[in-house]
Amino acid sequence: MTRYRLLVILMTLAASALNAQTLTWQPQHVGQGSPVLFTLTLDRPATRVTATWLGKELGFFPANDRRTWYALAGADVEQEAGSYPLSVSGSYSGGTPWAATSPVQVDIANFHSNTLSVAKAFIAPSPAAQRQMERDAAAKKRAFASSASQPLWSGSFAAPVASRIFDNFGDNRIFNGKKVSIHRGSDFPARPGTPVHALNAGRVVLAQRMFLEGNCVIIDHGNQLFSIYMHFSRLQVKAGEMVKKGQLLGLSGATGRVTGPHLHVSLRWSGENLSPAALLAMQLPETYAGEPKER
Repeated sequence: MTRYRLLVILMTLAASALNAQTLTWQPQHVGQGSPVLFTLTLDRPATRVTATWLGKELGFFPANDRRTWYALAGADVEQEAGSYPLSVSGSYSGGTPWAATSPVQVDIANFHSNTLSVAKAFIAPSPAAQRQMERDAAAKKRAFASSASQPLWSGSFAAPVASRIFDNFGDNRIFNGKKVSIHRGSDFPARPGTPVHALNAGRVVLAQRMFLEGNCVIIDHGNQLFSIYMHFSRLQVKAGEMVKKGQLLGLSGATGRVTGPHLHVSLRWSGENLSPAALLAMQLPETYAGEPKER
């Protein structure tokens, strides 16, 4: 066999291996704070798929034919813009291993500044309030410590209340003339007593009153994805409960650090803070115990 022919064969094999895995994602343009649905399409069924991106492990799960695999992830609101490799590997049915890498660009997002006036107690909390905040932080750490190993959500996420969403995710928060933080969530206008519903199915991992968040609910949607709801006037769920998409979580209010009645919703994946509004705009596969239904 000539060296030229051997080179042609090797190039053909390399091209075949590359074409055997097709990776796409939505949205096509990923920005700071963007949730991302990765879709991996294979030429034959796989028994497993593992992946890492931004130093985080992605929880890929299969469609019924095990040729299409999905992972819901995202880039933090403060993620530095740049190109980040997504490394994927797995095994086909029969044990044949494969691996691939694809660059994913994260673009700069244009966030705003938001000036607010709040009670002094929330800017310079008392020693008792500081102790409460420490207990709250410990409770949230426990809530985020573990997550279901498969998606508990199914289909696209739904708005928690029937109102428009404020475009304030990622805003610099200036309280009483002093920059305090970045707004790592989105706000919905809601009169006191407005029913608040779960964005999607999952397990309640926290439901209690806190100093800053007021009455708060955290739901684990599986694969390190959590939704957080704040400022309830009344809670209707307890930690440990399984909830369905659209299930009543409680009534909106103005508890915690607020300037008036509203619902605050945050989204967290593997410690990354993502835009709830962007997630609500995405079309997602219907999943049941990790098995998406064919459309």
